Amino acid sequence: RCFDCRGFTDWLLKQFGFDLTGEGATSQWNTASNWCAKGRVADGIPQGVLVNLFVQDGSKMSHTGFYFNGQTLECSSGVQFFATKNKKWTHWACAKCFDLKEEKPMPNEPEKPATNYPTLRNGSRGDWVTILQQRLILRGYSCGSKGADGIYGNDTVKAVKAFQKANGLTADGVAGPKTWAALNDTTTEPVKEITYKVVLLGLSKGVAEEVVSRYGGTMTAE
Repeated sequence: RCFDCRGFTDWLLKQFGFDLTGEGATSQWNTASNWCAKGRVADGIPQGVLVNLFVQDGSKMSHTGFYFNGQTLECSSGVQFFATKNKKWTHWACAKCFDLKEEKPMPNEPEKPATNYPTLRNGSRGDWVTILQQRLILRGYSCGSKGADGIYGNDTVKAVKAFQKANGLTADGVAGPKTWAALNDTTTEPVKEITYKVVLLGLSKGVAEEVVSRYGGTMTAE
C-alpha cells in the first residue's frame, strides 16, 4: 500500500482519518487544503506534533517523510526507518488533521486504550475499528469474511447492532461509550469460545497418524 515516499505519507495520515490530496510530493506540498501550517526547516520545526517533511529540488519536491520530536520516519525503496533529522530536509508542513495552536501530541497507541474510547460508525477506519472488530469477534459476532480489517462497513454495523440488542442497548450500529463499556465488561455476556475445523489433505499414512496422535481428530483414507 505504500511502496514509495508519497504513498507512505498518504497511508500514514489515513490512520488519523485524513486523506492527503496529491499524486506526488510536489502536488501534496502545493495543495493548500492539505495543511494548517507550512515553513522552512532552517527556521525551526514544531515539536509535539507530527509534521510532514519535504526535500526541495529546484522548483519541485523530490522526497517526503515525517518528523516527530527529533526523529524522522520515511519510506525509501519500500522500507520505513527511523533516523535523526539530517540536512537533506528543506521544508515542513502540518496536516489539517492536527492543530498547531493547541500543540496536540500524537494520540496514545490504541492497543493500550485508557478510558476514552472514540465513537465509531459506518465509514470509520483505523486501529480503533480493528480493536472493536476483534472484541466483537471474540464474543461470537462476525464482522464479515475479512474479519478485523479496520474498516467499519455494513458487516461490522450488523455485528454491533446484534451485540447492542443482546445487551439491552439501542441497536443503532454506532459504537459509542455504552457499547464500548459493554464490550469491556466481561460480566455482561460471556465470551464465546470459537472452534475451528481443519482438514489436511494429501498426507501420507505415517504423517497423518502422527498428526492425529498429537492433536486428535480422525483419519480417513482416500
